[in-house]
Amino acid sequence: MIVNQKDLGAGLSFLGMAIVYGRVALRELPFGSALAMGPGYFPIVLCMLLGVIGSFLTIRALCAAQRISLSSRFSWRPVTAICLAVIIFGTFIRELGLFLSVFGTAFICSLASRQFAWKSGVYLAVVLAILCTGIFAYGVRLPLPVIGTWFTG
Repeated sequence: MIVNQKDLGAGLSFLGMAIVYGRVALRELPFGSALAMGPGYFPIVLCMLLGVIGSFLTIRALCAAQRISLSSRFSWRPVTAICLAVIIFGTFIRELGLFLSVFGTAFICSLASRQFAWKSGVYLAVVLAILCTGIFAYGVRLPLPVIGTWFTG
């Protein structure tokens, strides 16, 4: 049997996440209805979409025309950079504030690329920090500090 291992791995991962998180959302959060959405409505809809994508990838992997195997070399740089960026954002958003947290997250994520350039990384981080601060702090008015407690006392 010919199997596309990359699509199979991604599809099964998506299906697993959809099942686990969908089950937690169904058990712990009230669903509501389309007109009166409860806190569980959006996570359950996202889990259903994730399940559909996972099913599609799994079926596509099992119907592959040629064998594609995972290479023995695993690229740790992107995985480390993305995980570190998410951890830093979640840990220090109150202390650094929204602007600097988004800046740091975007800059650390840009380190994941092999074609990393300092100027483009800083430019990307500044633009994303300005956009996210404008949208989430001033547009949506999320209760997040723009400047964190380390700088305001």
